Amino acid sequence: MINIGYFSNQFAAYRGHGITRYAHNLFNALSNKKNLSIYPISASTNGTGEEINALKSKTGLQVLPWGRRITPLSWILLHFPYLEMGVNCQIDIVHAVSLGYKVATKKPYIVTIHDIGPLTHPDFFSKKDQWFMSGSLKQAVKKAASIICVSQATADAVEAYSISNYNISLKKRIYVIHEGVHETFFKAPNVNDISDIKIVESLINKPFILTVGQISPRKNIQTVLKSFSMLKDSIPELQIITVGGNGWDYQKIKEQVDKLGLKNRVHFLGYVSDKLLKHLYRKAVVFVYPSLFEGFGLTILEAMASGCPVITSNTTSLPEVAGNAAVLVSPKDELLLSNSIRNLYYNIEEREKMIKKGILRARDFTWKKAAELTYKVYLDTIKN
Repeated sequence: MINIGYFSNQFAAYRGHGITRYAHNLFNALSNKKNLSIYPISASTNGTGEEINALKSKTGLQVLPWGRRITPLSWILLHFPYLEMGVNCQIDIVHAVSLGYKVATKKPYIVTIHDIGPLTHPDFFSKKDQWFMSGSLKQAVKKAASIICVSQATADAVEAYSISNYNISLKKRIYVIHEGVHETFFKAPNVNDISDIKIVESLINKPFILTVGQISPRKNIQTVLKSFSMLKDSIPELQIITVGGNGWDYQKIKEQVDKLGLKNRVHFLGYVSDKLLKHLYRKAVVFVYPSLFEGFGLTILEAMASGCPVITSNTTSLPEVAGNAAVLVSPKDELLLSNSIRNLYYNIEEREKMIKKGILRARDFTWKKAAELTYKVYLDTIKN
């Protein structure tokens, strides 16, 4: 039996996409493995007391006793107290599910790296983000027994950074393990079960472009808006619906909407339920995701699984994930993006072809496969 201390603050968050989805889906898939015990652990939580208690009851989540502020400070400055001192279970390996901050442990240490954006694309992140990631990546380079990267693009970026800054090659310790798509995205939700359906009832009777993700500069919604403004007169019924948190670029984006004369054509929904998101994927004309960089880009697979054609960037990990099942564009090319949207809007045959390709592509990415490969990393780590 291998006992894994599965450390993730995002696991203890009731809302969220990206790493939160990764943490939960991988945990669920790993929980089915024999000879493996997974103990989810966090230093902080994000949700109501009722939500967190339900999560603890369902998963066995343990919250470290030192608090959300003391824990990272102590770990960064003192490398103490050790994570295994704050839980009531035996731990053989600590698996940090993301590269957040340094983790204090005497156990063999594995870390999943989703991206190192604060270091490779510092303009999109705060100095605090850069400082945290710099310290945690240095720890991973120097101490991690194994490093899981969610894409080859991320693995290449981590390897290049490590050689450049520490003169250390990580190739023997890096494992590329793609994320998966939850099976529920391949099935249409029952509209009667969507608790927040009312917020879109007046919107989804008209054709719309869907975007998903926190509104921040790297998500590049500003280019989507400029491209959409080129279509607003020729396709007057078309709208944009955007789902996700209102990040630090939100006010600028709202101002851009007004300047482009799109006030009644662009709708910001914020966070929505997973069931509503699945419904929106199915109703959208096209999912547009011209992100400037991504460590993986799970949302494009979720859209594909839902039968929604995808337009995404030809940069970083996105071509690796999309394969030939999406329209790839230069993320700053407003005219090309506009023409690509127009083509998928009018060309029904091309839409159907992209939908079929997308569903087949999404089928290649499963959490069962991710769990199998992660389990092999655990075995390799124990052996070494």
